Amino acid sequence: MDVQKLFTGEMKSKAYLVSPSEDLSQLHKLASEHDFSLFIFEGSSIFDMDDFLDQFETLMKPPIYGRNWNSFESNFRVASWIQTKGIIVLYRDFQNFMTSTKHDYDLEDFNILIDILIHLEVHREKRREKFHLVPYYVLLQGNSDVALPFERL
Repeated sequence: MDVQKLFTGEMKSKAYLVSPSEDLSQLHKLASEHDFSLFIFEGSSIFDMDDFLDQFETLMKPPIYGRNWNSFESNFRVASWIQTKGIIVLYRDFQNFMTSTKHDYDLEDFNILIDILIHLEVHREKRREKFHLVPYYVLLQGNSDVALPFERL
């Protein structure tokens, strides 16, 4: 994958699957050079909704936040408090959330997150020009045998 494409406007704002072997070491440097915000979610410590929402709150620092999926979705899709030329969220080892489910509701929570990520593209594309939304990419890096509805990079 050529990570440069994230900074040239060649790609749509949406979530993408990235192989765990993909070298993304240039992301920090490139994000800084292009005035993009880079948020790295460490899936090695995300096993349920609470873990995920904790990292969201800590990393992205939304000004108003209710610690539930509705509040997350509203904040995550818009991210208007982030004042850079673009946003990249790298979610490493995302499969841990899905595979470590202790209860059925954990898997349901994972599916809710996937649904939110699917609709990120639709939400951003509809409003991009009217509201001058910056490019926004979510990179899901990890191993998954489950077929997820995201394009691979």
